[in-house]
Amino acid sequence: MSEIVEPLVLATRKVFSHKRYKELFDEPPKKLENYLGETFIVDKDVFRKLLQYVYNLTFKNLDILFLFGGEEGTGKSTDASQIGQCLYYIMIECNVISKALNTWYSYDEENCLSHNLISFLKKCDKYNDDIFRIIICDEAGGLKSEERWDEWNKKFREEMRKDRKKLRLRLLCYPQPFELVKDFTLARVNMIRTSEFREDVKNGLIPDMVKTIIIPRGTHTFSFNTHEKILKKEIKCALLEQTKERYVKDLHPKYIFKISKKSITFCFDTKKYIKQAKEENRLFLKEEKIYLSNYLIKIIAKYLTAGKIGLSIKPIDDGIEPNERRRLEEERKYALSVSKLVNRCREITKKQNKEEISIELEQEN
Repeated sequence: MSEIVEPLVLATRKVFSHKRYKELFDEPPKKLENYLGETFIVDKDVFRKLLQYVYNLTFKNLDILFLFGGEEGTGKSTDASQIGQCLYYIMIECNVISKALNTWYSYDEENCLSHNLISFLKKCDKYNDDIFRIIICDEAGGLKSEERWDEWNKKFREEMRKDRKKLRLRLLCYPQPFELVKDFTLARVNMIRTSEFREDVKNGLIPDMVKTIIIPRGTHTFSFNTHEKILKKEIKCALLEQTKERYVKDLHPKYIFKISKKSITFCFDTKKYIKQAKEENRLFLKEEKIYLSNYLIKIIAKYLTAGKIGLSIKPIDDGIEPNERRRLEEERKYALSVSKLVNRCREITKKQNKEEISIELEQEN
C-alpha cells in the first residue's frame, strides 16, 4: 500500500466497507438500474474485475483506464455508460464516494461525460482537485498514433504520466482502439471492451455482444473463453501485433477474458446526451487546428518570420487616412498570426530536440 496520499484518501480507506465489498464479490448483482430507472444486465465475472479495480484505486493508488471499441452502431458508448454505472455503484456501496467526505457526485452527463478529446481534457481540468471522478470520452479519435504530436494528444499523455494521484476513472470510446497511441495503450490501459453485432434470424443485427480483454497488473490473468491462465507478457505481445494488423485479423480467443451479452440500455438521458454532443462538437469545430509534418515545422521554426514575407507588427502611426489604416491593421493581424505560428513551431522543435537527447542519453546509460 502506498502511503504517499492526501488525507482525503486515507479518510476514505478508513470508511471503506470491506463487508459490502465481500458481499458484492460473493453475489454480484444480476441487474443494475441507471438514474432514469432503466435496468441493464451485469456480467458477474466482469463485475468482480471492476470490484478489484476499485479496490486497487482506493488502496494502491492505481487509477483506471478502459478503452471501448467496435464498429459504428455496435453500442460502445452504451457499453461505456454501463461500465461507468457499475463503477459508480461499487464506489457508492463501498463508501469510496460519500457525502460525509465531500467526495460524492451524481453520475450524469454534466459530471461524467464528454464528447471529444478537447472537452474531455477540459472536464478533467474542471474537476482537477476531485478524486475518484469517472470521466467518459465518447470520441477519443484525437489519440490516434498518427496525431501523437497534436497538442491535445500530448496533453492527454502528459496528464496520464503526471496525474496518477488524482485517482481518476477514465473511459475512452473509439471504433478501433488498437489505432490509439501504444505508449499508454500497452502501459496504462487495464481493460479493452469491443462491442459487436449478433446476427438474429428475425431481428437482423443486434448490438448486444461484447468481448472483454484484461491487461493484468500482476503476472497473469484468466481467460473464461478458453479456461486457462494467460501471462501478461503474452497478452501485451498479442496486443502489440494487433496494433500493427489493427482489425485485419481477430485476436486469438485465449487472449479474450470473456465474451458476454450486454443490454442496449443507455445509462444517460438521451435528449441531454444529444444536446450536449451538439454543443461540445460545435465548440470543437471552432478550435483552430493546423496539421504540419515534423519536417515542415522545423523549416518554419528555422527560417520563417513575419518580416521575411513582408508583414509588419509595428504599431500604426496616428494621422493615417482611414483606408490605409484598415489595410495596415489587416496586415498587422496577419503578421501576428504568422508570429504565433512560428513561435509554436519553435516550441515544438525545442521539445522534440529535448526528447531526442533524452532518448540518446537513456540508450547510452
